[in-house]
Amino acid sequence: MTQEPKHPPAHPSYPDQPSEYVSSATGSPSRLTDRERSLLMRLAVDNLCRQFPGCTEEDAAAALDHFAEQGKSHIVGDRRDVYLMVNDQVHIHAERDWLRWAAFQAERQNDTN
Repeated sequence: MTQEPKHPPAHPSYPDQPSEYVSSATGSPSRLTDRERSLLMRLAVDNLCRQFPGCTEEDAAAALDHFAEQGKSHIVGDRRDVYLMVNDQVHIHAERDWLRWAAFQAERQNDTN
């Protein structure tokens, strides 16, 4: 039995607000916020730019979009870790606790300025 893709929420606490980053997901909910998903994508773009000298952020984003359109980019994980898989390879790995902390640091820093 195949599960129908669903539109995940932007934040697990607000299931009625759809994600801006993920339009279709299957399997167990990742329980990631859009802010955490955004950070994963930022890390993925930066990683590609470092791996391929001369690669611009726009080139990296286009490459990641290409894999996503082909269904070859997805987020997997467990209670401790999150992985951004691209073309069946681990592209980004982060511990959930660190990802949550880092994703919300910018907002916290802006609040103190």
